[in-house]
Amino acid sequence: MIKLLRDRKFVCGTALAAGILGLGVGQAVLQKRAEAQGSTVQAPIFEVDPLWPKPLPNNWLLGWTIGLWVDELDHVWVIHRGAGGLHNNERGAELSPPIAECCRTAPPILVYDSDGTLLRTWGGPGPGYEWPQSNHGIHVDYKGNVWIGGNGEKDAHILKFTNDGKFIMQVGHLGGNKGSNDQENFGRVAKIWVDPKTNEAYIADGYLNKRVAVIDADTGKMKRYWGAYGNKPDDTNLGSPAGVQARRHLREGGVLRQEHQGRRRGMGHRVLQGPAAALHHAGRRPERAGARHRARDA
Repeated sequence: MIKLLRDRKFVCGTALAAGILGLGVGQAVLQKRAEAQGSTVQAPIFEVDPLWPKPLPNNWLLGWTIGLWVDELDHVWVIHRGAGGLHNNERGAELSPPIAECCRTAPPILVYDSDGTLLRTWGGPGPGYEWPQSNHGIHVDYKGNVWIGGNGEKDAHILKFTNDGKFIMQVGHLGGNKGSNDQENFGRVAKIWVDPKTNEAYIADGYLNKRVAVIDADTGKMKRYWGAYGNKPDDTNLGSPAGVQARRHLREGGVLRQEHQGRRRGMGHRVLQGPAAALHHAGRRPERAGARHRARDA
């Protein structure tokens, strides 16, 4: 009888110890799961604010908005193409003769605060520089200077202004494009970004040329450039029979032949620096693919 009681106590004690151990293990597992969920990176959720920005003064209207940048003060910079994106019925007050009391095209560059209040406007043709035929992209660098490009038929240049619109520098000349290896002009620039560590301007060049170009942000001097796959740019039309064959060969897993390296049929449309000093360059039509390069001499 005594032995039986001892056996029962032993079994109960063992079961109790096992239960406590199980609870401890379970708690540890749940804690690890909670920590893992807490460290998971989730994409932000955005909602449209229908009341942003506030209405423009002077019966102004925006045309095609073709660039946007948020500076270090959380000011939102907008550049648009003005009358090119508006029907005559929309801008009737600025026609000659006017056909209506409303409305007019807003200045090309508008600056808003984070609440959507318009702070200032400027832009357009002026003395000492050639305003682009077709604005494209806007960038405010770490010094507060404003850069714009253009993708009009003759746009082969970029412009740099102070924060309040005073002209600083023009690099390249309207109608001056001589191809992707031209060190003085560009070819319908899509986007500009200035590296604060090196004071270099990276240029997605672009709609006509087939390269990323890098210039000194103070002098405008060309420092380096590269085309597809980091090679010397080649303006050969890849829509030709030879180009079609090269793309088919690449899609089938082949290695791009030497004579096709550096060629790109689409347009370079975006350039920005990401983590670990990696340079991200995005393209449009037909590839719609992103390329990543280290900032380096090419």
